[in-house]
Amino acid sequence: MKKNIGILGATGLVGSSVLSALQGKGYALLIGARNQYKLQCLKEEFSTENIEIIQMDVFIPKQVEMFCSQCDVVINCTSPASIVGTRIVRECIKQGNDYIDPFGEGDVEKYIVDNKSMIGDKKTRIILSSGTYPGLSEALFKYVAEIHKGAEVSIKEYFYGNSYFSHGATQDVISSMINNKSKSMSFFYKDEIIPCKMRIGESICIDEKVGTMYLYPIISKDFRRVCKETGVKEGCFFNTFSDLSSMASFFEIGSKIYHSNSMDTFGYTEKLEKMYRNKSTENEKTIFWFGIELVNGNDVEKKLMSFEYACNWNSLSGYVCALVAEWCLNDEISKGKAYNLDEIEGIQKFIESLPGEIKQNIVKL
Repeated sequence: MKKNIGILGATGLVGSSVLSALQGKGYALLIGARNQYKLQCLKEEFSTENIEIIQMDVFIPKQVEMFCSQCDVVINCTSPASIVGTRIVRECIKQGNDYIDPFGEGDVEKYIVDNKSMIGDKKTRIILSSGTYPGLSEALFKYVAEIHKGAEVSIKEYFYGNSYFSHGATQDVISSMINNKSKSMSFFYKDEIIPCKMRIGESICIDEKVGTMYLYPIISKDFRRVCKETGVKEGCFFNTFSDLSSMASFFEIGSKIYHSNSMDTFGYTEKLEKMYRNKSTENEKTIFWFGIELVNGNDVEKKLMSFEYACNWNSLSGYVCALVAEWCLNDEISKGKAYNLDEIEGIQKFIESLPGEIKQNIVKL
């Protein structure tokens, strides 16, 4: 008999957060990873849960096949996603399992496009970018844009969070930079990507509890797609840094990658990972702020909306993946299709189901 939900990479930062989010909800869970000791510790930590463990390596096809054959839904939290590639999603499509991926890195997107008809035939669901960023960042933007549909809208999104990257996740960040999947110092304006005129190191203080943040504007292909689909006049996304030193290090790594011929990914990964591991994760929180400007005739209204989560960004990714899995089991997402998180049906309800606080104020920004 199949387990409801399988979690691959269950001992990692995101995978263990998925397990935490699903605890006490009565699902049969199968958790897999390479380290038997860590798996056993997880099982003992959640000793009251219906959990089975399986030691496995995603680079061994027979082990992937065996794991997926026991699940209805597979959440793939293995990393680096850019190297693991299509190994798990290929098997899920073959067996007709639902597949959830918090990262959406590597060749997964291309594989899904090339196998669209098979996904339909097998009536499986594929949900990519089911994490904090990318994923929730675009879904929240869509949520805000649809609330204000009908007006000429400009939206600035600011992301703040405290946590650190695993070695695998850091490799995925570097992979995205190498493959030029996004454009820095840019924003969306009237269906075009426009260079930002702001200075590097420009700062803002939106929330007194968080304090000054240093802004890094960036536009990914998914963010641009959401801007186009929601019909906003202007869309900006700002990653933030709590200090200029971190921001300078990030730019330094990005610049070296851009100008490098050797592509020393290991060296870049090690430096970026070390930078984040030195950061404090006390008072964990993840916040998305939205500065909204509405134009109705001659009237201009300015608002500030915020979505606040009392956890770090890895934990938040786990909660997002867990909720997507529950929606799959409850048939709240249509079968036979592939989605990015923001494209699932009922995204407004999904956002409001996450364990966070939504605030809205009319302000003068």
